[in-house]
Amino acid sequence: MQSSVEGTVTEEDRAQIFISKQSRYLELLRSCIPGSSLEAEHGSSDARYLSGLDIDGVVWGADGRMSQHSDSERVLIPSIEFVYRCLLDFVKKVSSGNH
Repeated sequence: MQSSVEGTVTEEDRAQIFISKQSRYLELLRSCIPGSSLEAEHGSSDARYLSGLDIDGVVWGADGRMSQHSDSERVLIPSIEFVYRCLLDFVKKVSSGNH
């Protein structure tokens, strides 16, 4: 960012986006995503506002090779298909009461 502006860039706030608590839905979603893991993610998400209202959230999605918010932002089409299949499996399990 500094190289793109004249002047000094100063970081004012670096609060965590949100901290997720354990949830039966999180564990069910993870069971639908082969190779999933829990870890920290960078970026921005509305989940931080929802968590303040005690609404669970997950930051997860298609693979863009870390290009978000750049001039070369992109997403890999096969990863969209993967996310779709995982979410479809999750919704089927939730709606069937299989959790």
